[in-house]
Amino acid sequence: FAAQFRQGWHLLGILVAINWSDEAPSADAVRLQRIVSERAPLADRDNAFVLSLGLLAPQDKDAYQWGLARKAFMEHFVSPASGAYVPMPGKEVDYMASRSAATKALDEACRRGDAGCLRLLEQDPARLDAWLASEAWLLERYRNLLDCKGWRETLPKASNAPLATYNGAMTGQMLFLMQALQKARAGDAATARAML
Repeated sequence: FAAQFRQGWHLLGILVAINWSDEAPSADAVRLQRIVSERAPLADRDNAFVLSLGLLAPQDKDAYQWGLARKAFMEHFVSPASGAYVPMPGKEVDYMASRSAATKALDEACRRGDAGCLRLLEQDPARLDAWLASEAWLLERYRNLLDCKGWRETLPKASNAPLATYNGAMTGQMLFLMQALQKARAGDAATARAML
């Protein structure tokens, strides 16, 4: 007990030393806090962040409802006593595991943004059609996200709170751009232009 007591006093001493020269928040910090607190309300249904949290929900689930549940989890997150990381609730679709080798190669080349992407598309135009068909569910969800009126993130309240990931949104964006390319190659320049 004596050792724990001394350790507690040492910890208290360290905390006092760290906070000894605390200063009031800077003007920039105060201004940022005011911006966050004075934001106009945004309904969950209009919030693209809520939908982004549910983009990778299983295909038979409602992405918006998944997003709502995850947002509520973030808002009411209570850090466990152990301080251990707690993942977001729900198992996301592992869509990448079910991709064909051709789709994986095309995605990797296009993410690099080099000539390899165009080369693969020219060698086998059907590869793009297959990719868009296999992940049409994610593209549809991404299009719904684009229809939202705004983006309002839920800010974590604990250092070990789970953070939102943007893998689904990034893949959705890639699919959207690939669909615009598909439309342009098919001679539908008006639709491609409107998408962009």
